Amino acid sequence: MRYLNSSELSKFHDSLLRMFGKHATNIGQDSWGFPSGINYCDTYSFNTKYGTLHVGHDDFTEAKRWWIPITLEEQVYGDQLPIAFEMCIPKTRNVQVSVHYAIDDNNIVYILHKGKFTVGHGSVSMSDFFDYYQKYPGKWQLMKFNYYDYLLLAKVNLVLADADFTQLLDSLAEFTRYIPNYKSNYRQ
Repeated sequence: MRYLNSSELSKFHDSLLRMFGKHATNIGQDSWGFPSGINYCDTYSFNTKYGTLHVGHDDFTEAKRWWIPITLEEQVYGDQLPIAFEMCIPKTRNVQVSVHYAIDDNNIVYILHKGKFTVGHGSVSMSDFFDYYQKYPGKWQLMKFNYYDYLLLAKVNLVLADADFTQLLDSLAEFTRYIPNYKSNYRQ
């Protein structure tokens, strides 16, 4: 297994964006980053078994990544969407993002969260997250890869199929429900 290279990251991003357009129940533009709205971007809404999942998308050129904020309808305040977590896809390599993308010899992409979150004006250490996860486990497998501990959010084909995408949405929605408990525990 290895990290995706820039052309694979681009291919995966394009496949994901096509699936957003194909499966969204609503497509619009929204302000993300409650309470002050830090970015206005395309937003795709999906019905999941956990409620309506909102997924943003913006080409964040300066940071060399596609910005993908995620939240559930139950977490929305007024007309601004809070960011439960970000699933950015880097354009070159996995640096300064919370989600990394690896691939195996069968072209299966591993979507890996490294346990780093922004809470208020600072970041939570990865070890704090994994300590919390050991006490309050969710459904995601823990993995060690390239000297990092990761949570495996999903395994999907490099070029997404409908079944892959549905499984990914359910995992993201469930993770979005899990995160507020962790963040509120961290603030205490």
